[in-house]
Amino acid sequence: MAKNKSKNKASIVIFMISLVFLVFFLNGCNHHEKVGEKNLQINGRYVIMVIAPNNFRDEEYFIPREMFEKSGYEVITVSSHETAFSVKGKEVKVNATINQMSNELLSNASALVFSGGPGASVYFKDNSVRNMILEANKDNKTIGAICLAPVILANSGVLKGKHATVWDHSFINRLLMGGAKYVNQSVVVDGNIITSNGPEHAKEFAEAILKQLNNS
Repeated sequence: MAKNKSKNKASIVIFMISLVFLVFFLNGCNHHEKVGEKNLQINGRYVIMVIAPNNFRDEEYFIPREMFEKSGYEVITVSSHETAFSVKGKEVKVNATINQMSNELLSNASALVFSGGPGASVYFKDNSVRNMILEANKDNKTIGAICLAPVILANSGVLKGKHATVWDHSFINRLLMGGAKYVNQSVVVDGNIITSNGPEHAKEFAEAILKQLNNS
């Protein structure tokens, strides 16, 4: 009988320990989902990069990403879909969709950067993206946009009175309509806003962002 009682007590203790671990595990999962991160471990400074679900420019994402990471920043990739495809057909599994983005994730980022390419036009009138930009600008975070992506910033209203550039002359009027002062340069820095006019300047664009982050 004594042996049976000991076994029962041991079983109860093991059950209670297992239950405690299960509760902690479930709470951890719930927090993970609430933050809106997907398979993401953030251990330090990070940059949020927004890419189109289709036809984002390879150079404008992969080159800055590599440079940010080599400089000690983690890169959190965000898009409207869980999987994004570049102009050259490369597939990227994003860390979070735009709808999963939490205020916490944005508020703790060092910078918000938009890659361009023909697919970037999907965000020209996206209210969720607009709200992200407005929140980042309110906190005076570094905001970057390259190629067509400066139009996204113009439509959000953060380029009013700011010097900026954009890909191709056909998009200049879109910047002007947003109150921007167009400058025909490869990279333009005005306060916390950094814009660039094309994939051939992706390296220079990333350098300008890193320079501002290192000086802040």
